[in-house]
Amino acid sequence: MPQTIVITEANVVGTGNNTFEYNFPQSQTFKNAGIAVMSAAIYYSWYNISTFLNNNSFQYTIPYFDSGLGADTTITRTVVIPNGLYNINDINDLLQFDMIAANLYLVGTTSNMYFAEFIINPTAYAIQINTYALPVALPAGFTYPAAGFNGVLTDTLPTVSADASITILATNDFYKVIGFVPNGNTIAGGVVITSLPFTTPTVVIATQSFLSNTAPQVQPNPSLLMSITGIDNQFANPTSIIYAITPSVGIGQLIREQPPEFNYNRLLRGTYNKIRLQLLGSGTLQPVAIADPNVVFVFVIKDEDSI
Repeated sequence: MPQTIVITEANVVGTGNNTFEYNFPQSQTFKNAGIAVMSAAIYYSWYNISTFLNNNSFQYTIPYFDSGLGADTTITRTVVIPNGLYNINDINDLLQFDMIAANLYLVGTTSNMYFAEFIINPTAYAIQINTYALPVALPAGFTYPAAGFNGVLTDTLPTVSADASITILATNDFYKVIGFVPNGNTIAGGVVITSLPFTTPTVVIATQSFLSNTAPQVQPNPSLLMSITGIDNQFANPTSIIYAITPSVGIGQLIREQPPEFNYNRLLRGTYNKIRLQLLGSGTLQPVAIADPNVVFVFVIKDEDSI
C-alpha cells in the first residue's frame, strides 16, 4: 500500500532553505520501492540576481564639467545590485536611484531627467538600453540637484554635449540577465571565451537605442529541480532528479503543483533512516537559495514488484 511523507519548513537543514531531511520513525528497508511527488507548495522566492550567481553589477558613465579641473570630464559609477528577485523595471529603478544618490540627474517640476535607462522591448523579445546626450545648458523647467551636479555646487553640465553610456562588464554574468554579450566575445559551450566589456558609444545623438543580442535570461534558474537521495533515475542528470517546479505565478506568490498522476522513480534497494531532498536550479544544477522556507512537499512511497 502506498504511504505518504510530508516535508515542511521543520525539515530544513543547513543554510539557504534548499535542503530538507525527513527522518523515518524507524529504519525502512526498500526492495522494489518507488517515490513520486503528490503535491508541492512553495513561494516564488529564489533570487535571480546575487553575489553567488555573480551577475549583480554594471557601470554607467556621465559626462560633466568639472569646476576643479576647469574642463569637461566624465565620471563612471559601478551599480552593485543587492541580492534579490528583480525584473527589468526594478533594475532600471536601481540605475535611477544611483543617479539620484550621485546627483547625476536633473530635477524637473513634474519628473526628473535621467541620461540612461533599461526598458523591455517585447516585440523584439529583447532588453533595450537607451542613452541620452547631456545638454550644454539647463533645459527649460529643470534645475540642478540641491547639492549641485555630481554633488558639487560649481560643477555643471558639459560645455560640449556628449552621450551618457552603459557598460556591461565581462567580469560577471549580468550580461546574461539582459542579453548583451560583451563586445568581441565569443561563446563556446555556453562559456564566454574573451573578456571585452560592452560599452555603448558616446557620440552625440539625441537618443541612442541598443537591443540585446541574445535572449535575456532574467531568471537564470527558471525552474527548481527536486533531487532525492537514493534515486535510480538512469535518464536524469543528476540521476537523483525526480520532478521540476516551474513558477506560473508572480514574484512572491505561492506556487502550487499537483501532478495529474504519480510518476514513480525507483529507490535503490537498501535500508533508509531518512530521505534527503534538495532544490537545485535548472540553470546551474546547484542548490538555490530560497528566501521563504515556508514549503509543503508531499511524497508517495510505494514498495511492490510493479515499480
